[in-house]
Amino acid sequence: MGREDEVAAVRAHLQSSRLVTLTGPGGSGKTRLGVRIAREELGRFEDGGFFTDLASISDSNLIASSIASAVGMSLSALAAGSGSIQESLLGYLSDSRTLIVLDNCEHLLGAAAEICDQLLERCPNVTVLATSREALGVEGEQLFAVSPLGLPADGDPRSAESVRLFCDRAAAARSGFDVTEDTVQDVADICRHLDGIPLAIELAAAQVTHMSPRQIAERLDDRLSLLTGPRTRAKRQQTLAATLDWSHDLLSESEQVMLRRLSVFPGSFTREAAEAICGDDPIQRG
Repeated sequence: MGREDEVAAVRAHLQSSRLVTLTGPGGSGKTRLGVRIAREELGRFEDGGFFTDLASISDSNLIASSIASAVGMSLSALAAGSGSIQESLLGYLSDSRTLIVLDNCEHLLGAAAEICDQLLERCPNVTVLATSREALGVEGEQLFAVSPLGLPADGDPRSAESVRLFCDRAAAARSGFDVTEDTVQDVADICRHLDGIPLAIELAAAQVTHMSPRQIAERLDDRLSLLTGPRTRAKRQQTLAATLDWSHDLLSESEQVMLRRLSVFPGSFTREAAEAICGDDPIQRG
């Protein structure tokens, strides 16, 4: 499914559900897709759409205040409430026809799920478009798994979504950059090697400031060290290694052990094989 098809599908979900969660691994383009969809759906929400990024928040108690700030609640409105900030927020939004984009929920999953549940129950005209590496688990939630960008196939590689993204980001990094007949196959190889993952492609495109597309393609076997972005990026997105570290840190200790043990499988595996390899202290076979 291409990005245009995904946009149409998610917009259809939003018209039938008040909570849609875009899921996918780090760097898969969930935020970009969510923002685009919110802009295209904005006309349905007379009180506007608001974006809240939870990535930099480590305290789950701050989610409500972050949303309150995003929707424009004043200090006086917060102070007027007799209960918590969350109660004041729910009261403020109770009659509002609003779209809230709740970005990067994965590290605050329980608290994000709780506030979404309350918004659905007590604010009948509020719709939430969330992004997370896993489902929130709220009743009524519709999930949409974000796919990688389309890879070059038959025809001109420049028509592929992944190649178009590379070209856009490379042109932004180096004025005058253009993909020519001599370099288009190298760019296509880069996009295939990176499996169409938007973050990886953006980091690769940034390297055109000091390398040709062919040089980038030849060095991608060491992509964890090669692909680095500017310091202006969120820390978890400055390198692919940082993106993987962010995901790994979200796992519990036993889940981390399980992941390390599963890494012995070069491809897929059966339940029985996983039990045989992974079912040892501290993980129970069952």
